[in-house]
Amino acid sequence: MQDSPIDLRCEIYINTQISDKELRDQVCKLLGILNTGFYLSFENQAEFEIDTNDFYSSDLSEEEKKDWGNFPLFMYLAGVDGQTLENQIALITKLLEYFWSQGYPARASCKFPHLLPRNGGYDPINSVIIE
Repeated sequence: MQDSPIDLRCEIYINTQISDKELRDQVCKLLGILNTGFYLSFENQAEFEIDTNDFYSSDLSEEEKKDWGNFPLFMYLAGVDGQTLENQIALITKLLEYFWSQGYPARASCKFPHLLPRNGGYDPINSVIIE
């Protein structure tokens, strides 16, 4: 019996006050791709989108705003046909490290956080892992 492939989908929640368009511009510059709009593709390795998080509200308490599920922006990444786990990990790692270097708290929600730096940004004080 052959093992089923791992689910490569990943959501990265980003805590920043910049707009989704500004973050999209930054990510496109980081990856060296043109910002062609809402849905983007990177080197036939992944398709992604960056959008506002429907669960975020400026009316949330300061404590609620620390919960990664309430971060203002999220990035959805889907692996494409032929994408490998190693390439998806490398891409997500590059994105997470960029967000952290910019001072944006970020957390990856995926099936393989243990393979990402800092366990995908997991902080046991402020968040929970979704399985």
